[in-house]
Amino acid sequence: MYQTIVQIMTDAYWLVDEHGRLLDVNDAYCQLSGYSREELLGMRLPDLDAIESPEIVTAHMQKVLTQGADCFETQHRRKDGRLVEIEISVTVLPGEPKRIISIARDISERKRMEEALRISEERYRLSLANAPVSVATQDRNLRFTWAFNQRTVDPNHVIGKTDADIFPPETARELVALKQQVLETGQEIRRQLWVNSGGQQRFLDLCLAPLHDPAGQVSGIGISTVDLTQQKLTEEALIESQARAQALLEAVPDLIFRLNREGVFLDYKADLRDLYAQDLPSIVGRRNRDIAPPEFADLIDEQLKRTLETGQMQIFEYSLPIPGRGLRRYEARMAASGADSVTAIVRDITERKQIEEQMAQNARDLKMAQHYSHVGSWIWDIANGRLEWSDEMYLIYGLDPAGFTGDLAQVIARAIHPDDRPAIEASNRSVIEQKKPYPVEYRVVWPDGSLHTVWAEAGELILDEQGRPSLLKGYTQDITERKQIENELRAQYAALQDAQARLLQSEKLASIGQLVAGVAHELNNPLTSVILFSQLIQTRCVDSQIQSDLEKIVAEAQRAARIVRGLLDFARQRPAAMRPTDLNQLLSTSLEMIAYELRTRNIQSELHLDPHLPAAMVDTHQFQQVLVNLFQNAWQALGNERSDSRLSVASSYGPARFQAANDPARSVIRITVSDNGPGIPETLLARIFDPFFSTKPVGQGTGLGLSICHGIIAEHGGHIWAENLPGGGAQFVIELPAVG
Repeated sequence: MYQTIVQIMTDAYWLVDEHGRLLDVNDAYCQLSGYSREELLGMRLPDLDAIESPEIVTAHMQKVLTQGADCFETQHRRKDGRLVEIEISVTVLPGEPKRIISIARDISERKRMEEALRISEERYRLSLANAPVSVATQDRNLRFTWAFNQRTVDPNHVIGKTDADIFPPETARELVALKQQVLETGQEIRRQLWVNSGGQQRFLDLCLAPLHDPAGQVSGIGISTVDLTQQKLTEEALIESQARAQALLEAVPDLIFRLNREGVFLDYKADLRDLYAQDLPSIVGRRNRDIAPPEFADLIDEQLKRTLETGQMQIFEYSLPIPGRGLRRYEARMAASGADSVTAIVRDITERKQIEEQMAQNARDLKMAQHYSHVGSWIWDIANGRLEWSDEMYLIYGLDPAGFTGDLAQVIARAIHPDDRPAIEASNRSVIEQKKPYPVEYRVVWPDGSLHTVWAEAGELILDEQGRPSLLKGYTQDITERKQIENELRAQYAALQDAQARLLQSEKLASIGQLVAGVAHELNNPLTSVILFSQLIQTRCVDSQIQSDLEKIVAEAQRAARIVRGLLDFARQRPAAMRPTDLNQLLSTSLEMIAYELRTRNIQSELHLDPHLPAAMVDTHQFQQVLVNLFQNAWQALGNERSDSRLSVASSYGPARFQAANDPARSVIRITVSDNGPGIPETLLARIFDPFFSTKPVGQGTGLGLSICHGIIAEHGGHIWAENLPGGGAQFVIELPAVG
C-alpha cells in the first residue's frame, strides 16, 4: 500500500538521508523537476533548492532532524532551469539511520490564482454589502465615524468611540500604533493578527488605508477586516492532527481511503463528516453502498469497476452537502493498488471552484458592461511598448484579434488618423516624462476606411521600483454616434439661425414695402404735375437760360418718377401671373437680351443648364426682371478693364438648402448667377437686400434693385441669397419649388 500511495499521489515525494542525499522519489517529483529517477538518486537537496545556499539547506535539515517535522515554502530549480514554487511538508522517520520523508506540492498555479483573485477583489472592493467583510472609518483622532457589516459588535455602538473604548488595553495599543503609522506615512498597512473582541479571541485579516480630504491631506482611516478565526483554528487543528498521525499520511493533506473489489473499506484517512456527511466512528470493514448516499455510492462503484477493469487512473469530481459547511466540491483520483483493491485520494476544491467561477463571472460582467457602454479597457506596458486589450477594444478599432500584435507603434501608425497622431504621441510623452496622463480625443481609421471618433482616458499609473512609469491602465470609449449627433445639432442650429435671419429680413422688407407704397402714391401725382407744367412752360418760353433750367427740372422730376415706379414695383402692388415655365429657356432668352452689352464690355458668358430641369410656377415678366437685374449687377461689378471677365449662369435640381419642417427631404430648382469680380465685402453681405442700400457710386443706382428681386422671389415661394466664391467673385443663388 505504501508504494501504491506514493506512486499515485499528485504531490511530489522524496526520501533523503541525514546528509540530504536522495534515496527515493516518485513519478510526480520526476515530472516536477524534469529529471529522471536515475538522475535524481545521484543528487543532493542543495543541488535542487533555488533559494537557500547549500549551507542553509544543511542547517535547515539539522533543524528538522532536531524538531522532527517542518512545513515551509521554497523554490526548486528544474533541469531546464525554470523555477517552480513548491510547498513542502517534511517528517523525520523514527529509527536509525535517520531518514527524512518530504511531500511537496506545486503551488505555482495557486500563487497565480491568488494573484488573479487579488486583482479581481480589487475591482470589486466596493461591493461590500454582499461580501464577508467588515468596514469602518475613523477620523484623525481615531474616533469611529462609520461602521458597516460588523460581525463582532453592533455598528451603532461604535460611532464616536475610540479603540480604547471597545477593545482591551493591549489590543487597543496595538491597533492604535498601526493606525498612527498610516496617518503619519499615508501608506496602506495590511496585517493578520489576533484581536480580543467581546471577550473572544478572533484572528482577523486587517487592512488600514488612508482617507484624503479634497485638498489631498490625510483626514482619517478606512478599515476593513475579514474574520479568519475559523480558518485559522481549522489550520491549527490540521497541523496538530498531522503531528499525531503516521508520517507519510500526515504529509498528504488530502482524504485517502482504500476499497476492495466489493466496495468494502479496507482503511482510510479522512474526517467521515467530510467523506460521507455523517458522524460515524469507523467505516473499516463496511461496504460503501451501506453507508453512503445512493447517488454517491453509485458513482464510487462505477469508478471502482472502471479502475480495476482498465488499470488506469480515474479522475472525477463530485459534490456533497456537509453540515455546517454547505455544499462542498471534491476532486478524486482513484488508482488500482493491487488486483482486487483501489486507493483514492480526494481533494476539497470548493474554494478553488468558487474563485474560478467568481473570476469567470467578473469577466463576463465586465465584458457585458463594456459592450453596452462601447467602452474598452487597456493596459500599456510602457517599458516594452506593448498593449493589452479587452474584447471591446477590438470592436472599437474594427480589428481582428487574431491579427493584433499588441505593438503600440504599429497601432498608432495603422489605426490612428494621421492628423491625430501628434496628440497621441504628446499624451504618451507626458506619461513617460512627467508621469502625468491626460485624456485625448482622436479619430480611428478602420480597415474599411471609415472614421470613428473615440475618447481615451487613463486611470491608474503604476511606477516601478525606481519610480519610473511602468504600466498605465485606462479605458477608451467610442463616441462616434455622439459626435454625429452633436454635428447634426450644430447644423440644425445654424440653419435655424439662418432661417430666423431670413424671416427678420422678410418682415423688414414687408414693413418697408407697406411704407413705400403709401409714400410712392403720395409722390406720384405731384411729380406728374411738375413734369407736365415744366414741359408746358418750355413750349412758351424763349429764354435759353430758362429753357436749360426747365430741362433740368424735367430730368430730375423724371428721375424721381422712376424711383417712385421702383418703389411701387418693390411694394408689389400688382399680382403676379404664375404659370408653368421652362426656366432653362427663360435663362437663355434673358442672357441673349444682354449679349450685346456683354460683348461691348469684353465679358465672356457661360451657360450650364440641367437638361432634366423640371418646370416652375413663375411670372415670366417678373422673373426675367430678376435675372436681368442680377446680370446687370454682375457686369457692373466686373467693370471694363479686365480681359478675363466671366459671367456664369447655371441651373440644377437637388436638395434644398432651406428645408421645410413638414418636408425635410424636398428637392428644389436652383439658379446661380456668378462672376469672377472682386466679390462683396463680408460686412455688407447681410445688407445688400435692404431697400435703398447700394454698393454702386452715387447716382448710378436707386438701391431698390435687389430689394425688388428679393420681394419677387419671396412671392414665388423661393429663397435668394448672395455669397462669395472661394476662388474670388460673387454668386447669387435662387431656389424655387418645382411644379408637382
